Amino acid sequence: GSLGFLACNILIYFAPRARVVPLRPEDKEIEAATTQLDGEWLHKNVEMKKWAVSKDDLLQFRRLVMHAIRDGRITPTERDHFDPRDFTQGPSMYTVTEQYIKPVTRNVGSPSWALMKHPEGLECDLFITHGWAEGVFEFV
Repeated sequence: GSLGFLACNILIYFAPRARVVPLRPEDKEIEAATTQLDGEWLHKNVEMKKWAVSKDDLLQFRRLVMHAIRDGRITPTERDHFDPRDFTQGPSMYTVTEQYIKPVTRNVGSPSWALMKHPEGLECDLFITHGWAEGVFEFV
């Protein structure tokens, strides 16, 4: 009852907050990439089963998104009122896609994020999906 409610609120209040993890040198290369890819060609010629990312790619994506939020490149919208200080839920995947993924991938020829990371494709051994309205940090 009331004691459980109080205990949960105390735990939530004092729970460690996620912090912005420093970027690694390879992270900075993603946004400063100069290699041009042909996104249309890649999507027609790389088998769909190879449109994949690795666990390390997801962790890198998390770092990049954290920094994009902190630097003001991903911001709340009318549709997504996320708190830029919250790194436990974060912006929706809609917002991250529009404000971060599309600009970064457009800069290198408009491949998907997976094919930007692995133009030759990457064998998929586990399939995970995400909800578009969920917060990015709930996914990664």
